[in-house]
Amino acid sequence: MAGALLVTAGPMLGIYTVVRVETYGWTSAHTLGLGALALALPAALVIGAVSLGLAVLSTLAAARTEALTAAGPPSAEALTGGHRLACTVGAALLVAAFAVASVVVRRKPASTLNPTEARTG
Repeated sequence: MAGALLVTAGPMLGIYTVVRVETYGWTSAHTLGLGALALALPAALVIGAVSLGLAVLSTLAAARTEALTAAGPPSAEALTGGHRLACTVGAALLVAAFAVASVVVRRKPASTLNPTEARTG
């Protein structure tokens, strides 16, 4: 329930903040404070990071495709090469994210959990 509230509250607070800029101004404490709070919630940051990552991978694929096309292979082969590079980089980043998460996010040993936590994990 709390996760659903945060996922909903972040974007809604961000939209509210932008809509009220005309009333309060970009540099007001109201706008800056609510904007910072909206950015701090889980959904806004994740959506922004994923969007940025996809943009970078798309740019990488397009640049590689263009370079391969200029070198002379058929366009289908160049397109495949560009997307292969983007997918390889994306997969490497995903593996790195899982590695970091496995080190950073650790479960408490069962002996330190109270009975309620032990049942729910």
